[in-house]
Amino acid sequence: MPILSTLLQAVRRLLGRRWRRAWAVAQIGAVLMVLQPALARGVDVDFNEYHLKAAFLYNFAKFVDWPAPAPGEAEGPFTICILGAEAFVSARETLAGKSVKGRPLEVRRVDRVEAARQCHLLFVSAPEGGAPGPAVGSLGSHVLTVGEADDFVRSGGLINLRKVDNKVRFEIARSAGEQAGFKFRVQLLQRAIEVDRTR
Repeated sequence: MPILSTLLQAVRRLLGRRWRRAWAVAQIGAVLMVLQPALARGVDVDFNEYHLKAAFLYNFAKFVDWPAPAPGEAEGPFTICILGAEAFVSARETLAGKSVKGRPLEVRRVDRVEAARQCHLLFVSAPEGGAPGPAVGSLGSHVLTVGEADDFVRSGGLINLRKVDNKVRFEIARSAGEQAGFKFRVQLLQRAIEVDRTR
């Protein structure tokens, strides 16, 4: 299948630096884990960068602690909302059947930032504008915002995915996130290329 050769290329890129090898191996495992159902069914998934970024979103969901949920909220699904058509399709394929913190994972598509108020995590793809701007303030303190534009963190987002040396890396606005009630686990903070970037 074409996906296997693409995965092998991604593995070679991720293992480029020895000092990042442990994290690279973890990312490879995450990608393989979330894509396993499609591979097992023999589905020819057109693997692209957004499949890898979906694996990052899954790891963020696991290594960030959300503010205490409202009564009854903990029983519902964990929702990842995607702003962007291509990113949504890839995330839906990649994360199908997964769970987060013992809750079923649900991937939803939204057409604007304001529509993500009931989501736990919002990913804003660059083709959709990249940065949340003032609208992110309307989401409340329970939505972890993730993007992929250069100014995403400066514009109010909490985590930004960036390409560095042809690898996907991320930066975290830790202070802003903690003020909103999020807790970033040390496993995540140690892997970020920047923490508390000037906003």
